[in-house]
Amino acid sequence: MTNDRSRAMTLYGQTMTRTGAIFALGLVSVVPFGILSLAVTTRFLDPTEFGQLAILFAVASVVTMFCGVGFLQGTMIAVYGISDDGDDGGGADGLEMTAEEVEASDVEARSDEQKRLLGSGLLIVAATSTALCVAVAAVGVVVAEAAFGGGWWISVLLMASSAWAGGLWRMMHQVPRMERMAVRWAWLQWARPGLVVVGSIAALVAGFGINGILGATAVATLMATAVAYFVSRRSFRFGFRREDTRVIWEAGKAWVPLIFAVAIQTNVSILLLGLLATPASVGLFQVATRIAQFPIYFADGFVTAWPAMERSPISFAAKERKGVREYSASVFTLLALSTLGLLVFICFAADSLIHIAAPAYREAASLIPIVAAAGAAHVVFRGVFRATGFPRRRYWYTFLHLVWIAPYAAVSVLLIPWDASYGVAIAQVVAGVFISICFVLVDRRSNNPTPFEWRRLGLALLVATLCVGVVQLSPLHGAGRAVASIAAFAVFPLRLLAVRAVPREEVPLVRAIVASLLPNRRAKEIARERLAEMPEHERQALTLLAIERRDPEEAAAELHVSPPVALARTTRALRTLAGEEDRATPYDHEIGAYVLNRGPTIERDVLATRLRSVGIDPLELHVLDEAAGLARKLGYGQASGRLPLTSSTRS
Repeated sequence: MTNDRSRAMTLYGQTMTRTGAIFALGLVSVVPFGILSLAVTTRFLDPTEFGQLAILFAVASVVTMFCGVGFLQGTMIAVYGISDDGDDGGGADGLEMTAEEVEASDVEARSDEQKRLLGSGLLIVAATSTALCVAVAAVGVVVAEAAFGGGWWISVLLMASSAWAGGLWRMMHQVPRMERMAVRWAWLQWARPGLVVVGSIAALVAGFGINGILGATAVATLMATAVAYFVSRRSFRFGFRREDTRVIWEAGKAWVPLIFAVAIQTNVSILLLGLLATPASVGLFQVATRIAQFPIYFADGFVTAWPAMERSPISFAAKERKGVREYSASVFTLLALSTLGLLVFICFAADSLIHIAAPAYREAASLIPIVAAAGAAHVVFRGVFRATGFPRRRYWYTFLHLVWIAPYAAVSVLLIPWDASYGVAIAQVVAGVFISICFVLVDRRSNNPTPFEWRRLGLALLVATLCVGVVQLSPLHGAGRAVASIAAFAVFPLRLLAVRAVPREEVPLVRAIVASLLPNRRAKEIARERLAEMPEHERQALTLLAIERRDPEEAAAELHVSPPVALARTTRALRTLAGEEDRATPYDHEIGAYVLNRGPTIERDVLATRLRSVGIDPLELHVLDEAAGLARKLGYGQASGRLPLTSSTRS
């Protein structure tokens, strides 16, 4: 049982790391485009203009978050059992189909209904976003004209247009994510900032300034949204019914206070600095924030993958074997250690990264580590929420998001008179740590608390603090400081091993997880050997269905068998390919239908739920799914040199 549990967690870690890495690659698209945008924009706009642009984008961000609020989250809950708009809405406890419901339901009808509900959600979000942004534009124009005079009304209209486009994008780009189409989601994340940067540079060169950037952002976001819909169109079916509005709103209305709180947290520092400091200070703070976000996006990739992976077979398998709370604690530990490593990196690299911006922004370098720490604290808070499971945890998650403003305000009042930029940055760190501690304390008082590994994490934090502190307090400067930083960062993981923040017995697990990110030629060689040794009739079925991707009916006709027999043969072939024990079941044809299904995850998850309800091990579903992916990578012809059909094949 111990080996089975270890295997499940290793496979989960490999899958989660690969998926998280792909999601991170999508999120980190902001890095090259952000660097290019920052380098160009800061050379066309002085700190005052950059600060004004930051304030306009902060307002647009708030409006965007309220576009379709409640309905966006409700759609994700109703369709996928998950709500996530960038801040985890949490899983939809109780929305999982029971075995009885699966037995009685029509799998195809259920998945079709989910597609229809997703289409209704998109229409509702589009309608509510349009109404909100029109109202914001009307009010904003009046206020801008009264406060700032002529010219600003154009900026307000473009800002509202950018917010409207962002509202549609928030809905559309979540679909491939919840479908666990990590690669598709990632390249969409690259497409949008790429279009925005190209449009912004063209607008700046043409002399349109701030308005050009706002307009380019709106147009580019709409283009990316259209592409996102095109690639996910099979997940939608439009057949709106009046009761859909009620169903979706009932599922998502509880998240409205959370979105309000998140909007405050995300933008309060910029807006507060806009009121209390000069636009130049706002510009410096925004530059520090954008640079500090670069490494944190990798941690965000992990958090982004976590809720999307919750309904995957390997996640169910890991929970069954390790225990839900123990499983969650292990995933959180991996997240926390990864985030800490990224924070150490940004502390050492801040002086170098600031050179991305124009020389006028050099003094923002010392702000970068503090802003990065604030981002890391928020990642940890989201991770703690995902790792716990006590009653009313969503209520506490929302409530503590609102409580966040209290320690933030208290620290800001104390420190802003000393320095406004440093004051709000430190206030973010303190507030983030405070609400994380509160959430953990609430969890510890529950009947089934999550066994967080605080001793390990505390030791890791101590090692990180010492590594950074030694370098920062040293008298070295210039090249000497850079060499010391590289050396300290290199020995950081070794020190984690020395104090057993990462136990030596877990090194093979870590090595296996890291190795999963690299190409594995040996695995392909072993797969070819197994493919050559398997019975001919199974190899032919695998070739037609998994490698050539023929439809079951077409493959069955060529094999002169029924489709269920062809699917069952493919399942047995995949067991051989994966090196699994040959344990045929009466449901092998259904397993084959699941593994070979090329439809959206909406369909595949319903099939997986059906199979789990009749006793099929979700670990086996994951292993066979991976084997099918490996078969596809082998490629037709390269794998088996397809043999002619024989009498044994036709039997």
